[in-house]
Amino acid sequence: MPITKDNYSLWMVPNGVTGRQLRALINKITKSQNTPSFVPHLTLVANILADQTELIEIKHRIEALAANLRSFKVTLDQYGYLDEDYRCLYLLAYSEQFKFIYSQAAEFFPEVNNQHFKQMPHLSVLYGHFPTSLKDQIINENKLEPLEFMVNALDLFLANDPISSWQKNSGFSLPA
Repeated sequence: MPITKDNYSLWMVPNGVTGRQLRALINKITKSQNTPSFVPHLTLVANILADQTELIEIKHRIEALAANLRSFKVTLDQYGYLDEDYRCLYLLAYSEQFKFIYSQAAEFFPEVNNQHFKQMPHLSVLYGHFPTSLKDQIINENKLEPLEFMVNALDLFLANDPISSWQKNSGFSLPA
C-alpha cells in the first residue's frame, strides 16, 4: 500500500488588530462571492509534500530556518489581481526583509526559488476566477488604508484540498 503524502505550506500569518481586519475583509469578500474563506497569510513555501515520517524532518528544517530569522514588519498597501485561482485578488506585501527571508528559506527549501511568492509576496483576499470588472468593484467597495503587522512566527499549515480543510499544524516563533 503506497504511503500518502499531505500538502503543507509554510505561512506568515498576521495577528493582532491587523490580523482581525484582514480576516474580516476576507470573510466579507468570500461571503459576497460565495467562495470558501481562509486564514489571511503570506506564503513562504508552498507544496511541501510529506508523509508523517517526513514531516518530522520538515519541522526540524523549519525550526532551523526560524532560528536564522528575526521578527520583521510587513506592509500591505495596494490591491492587485491576476487571472489565476490563487492570485485572483490580493494585497501586495512589502518588507525590507523579504529578500533575506526568502533567501534563507531557500537554504532549507530550495523549491522556494521556483515559486512565485519570492518574486511577488502577497496576501490573497479572494480565490477563484472572476471578471476584471468584479475585481475592480470589490476593490472600490473595500478601500484600503496601509496595514502593517509584525511577523513573529512561521506557521506550518496542512493545505490539502478543499480550502475549507486547511488547518494549522505547528507554529515556530522567530527571535525578537
